[in-house]
Amino acid sequence: VSGLTNAEIAGPGTVDTSGLDGIRLELLTVSGVPTVSVTDMTVLDSTDVGIHVRNNGVTVGDITISDNTVDQSGDQGILANLSGTSGAVTADGNTVSSSGSNGVELFLTGLNTGGADVTVSNSTISDSAGNGLLIDSFLS
Repeated sequence: VSGLTNAEIAGPGTVDTSGLDGIRLELLTVSGVPTVSVTDMTVLDSTDVGIHVRNNGVTVGDITISDNTVDQSGDQGILANLSGTSGAVTADGNTVSSSGSNGVELFLTGLNTGGADVTVSNSTISDSAGNGLLIDSFLS
């Protein structure tokens, strides 16, 4: 996605049997400081990641991944691969089951949240082949 001002994927909606990521929101260039959200989606049987959000070092506002259901992903159930500067990072109310790797992974490389929180709450994670929840942070 290039040149956007906000990125929102909002359900209810279902992605079933994808050959790669079920939902991938990859930000390359943006206008201003967009907020990013993926809410109320169901992702079933993705070959790679169920829900993947990546900012490629571009500055973004708050990032919210909430109220989603992910089942049978080949890799992570939910992956936020973030670097650079962002607002708060929130994963709330998600249900993730039977992931081929980590259930929920927040990979935060050199991320500067400007003092905002990184929060995972009210979620159910089960039957992950790797960690249920992994927050891998190299925060600035």
